Amino acid sequence: MKTSLIVFLSILCLFLLILVFLVIKKNKMSLKYSLLWITFVFMIFISLLFHNQVFYVSKFLGFEAPSNMVFLIGFVLLMIITFVLTSIISRQNEKIVALTQEMAILNKKVKELDDRDYL
Repeated sequence: MKTSLIVFLSILCLFLLILVFLVIKKNKMSLKYSLLWITFVFMIFISLLFHNQVFYVSKFLGFEAPSNMVFLIGFVLLMIITFVLTSIISRQNEKIVALTQEMAILNKKVKELDDRDYL
């Protein structure tokens, strides 16, 4: 792998890491969800540092080119991230429905108490 490509990808990873920290600082993302992205960036850094080992592993596993293995790993990681985020959204949706129903019941009880007080 050419040194210029390693430097470019390292700068790109550093930019992504800074972006994640800025988003955390602005409270746009919680720390527990950002750990996934930070881990992803560090995995890329490690693969850049040991790029020769990526070639050996890809040949050992039977890939024609190391880029095929990297794309497969990236695709699998993105599928895992999508699955985790989908499950989080599903749980939050259930909580929102439960809270909305609870709020409607409480509003109805408050209205009944107000109506009873006026009579």
